[in-house]
Amino acid sequence: MKIYGYSKGTGVGILMTGTLKGRVLDIAIPVLSYDSAIANFNLEFPGPSRNWSDISVSTQGHNPNYVQALCSSSPLVTNAVFELGTRDPATGADTSPTTTKTAPTSNEACSGKAGKAKVSAKVSKKPNAVKNGKKGAFKITVKNSGTASAKNVVITAPGAKVKGGKIAPGKSKTYNVKAKVKGKKGKKVTVKFKVKGNGFSAGTKAKVKVK
Repeated sequence: MKIYGYSKGTGVGILMTGTLKGRVLDIAIPVLSYDSAIANFNLEFPGPSRNWSDISVSTQGHNPNYVQALCSSSPLVTNAVFELGTRDPATGADTSPTTTKTAPTSNEACSGKAGKAKVSAKVSKKPNAVKNGKKGAFKITVKNSGTASAKNVVITAPGAKVKGGKIAPGKSKTYNVKAKVKGKKGKKVTVKFKVKGNGFSAGTKAKVKVK
């Protein structure tokens, strides 16, 4: 992510870059101008309304889903560590030892919403043709794009029922389903598949030629 600051004294901007790895947000701060000393560094998602009338700048964060944190148990604990030093403005090379400052730990009550599974299904492989009344081999891929595990997954089709177990959030599983095909020889028929589980359902279908 990119974070912009502003130097009132020099009239130039300060660009900081952030990288989120695991539970750590690492922010790289460039060489700062002479008037850059501050009492507080606040990082909020989404940012609240801010109005700096002396430099004619106002901001307002609008997207609360830009950054989301998982809180398995209250409270949510956050802290920050600052590594400070001087650098050559031209090269960015360190010119002094690094000093480490640790900010006070913040504890915030966790009031997140309960997770929910959200599944979708598609036919990832199907037979070219199946004899009337016989079963064809299909592959059904089920994806869980929700925030909780999809439990007790069951895939049904004509003459078929497959138990799919559990799918973790953000994951997909592919199942082998042998479904019965009925229709007139030479015609294409639609085979429907249904996916159900605890609090979710989805469906998909495929056209197959009868031989």
